[in-house]
Amino acid sequence: MSRFRLYDIVMLKSGGPPMTITGREKAVRVEAALADLLKKGPSEHTSSENDSGEGDFDLECSWFTGNTLRRAEFSPDALVEATFKPPPTSFVDWLKQEHEDDRLEDKNNVGE
Repeated sequence: MSRFRLYDIVMLKSGGPPMTITGREKAVRVEAALADLLKKGPSEHTSSENDSGEGDFDLECSWFTGNTLRRAEFSPDALVEATFKPPPTSFVDWLKQEHEDDRLEDKNNVGE
């Protein structure tokens, strides 16, 4: 089972924009399926090793690039929890966030 849940905010380990998990899909591992097909032959090939609903799943992630909604599926192993602050929704929120950032910076620089 994946450590991520629906609507978690994640990003790729290699970087990129924050993305929201919007679903999960049965993973299709083309190389493994092709090797299985070549080894067993068409009459013995099964579409998945385990049809009980368990197994590998890819996570569908959604994000915006400008005003364009993007979607893609990723292996959970390629994702990490996103560490970012959502943008302020108003000028007052922005001021509060700036003040909090300054306080945290001052707190971190106390021992220097």
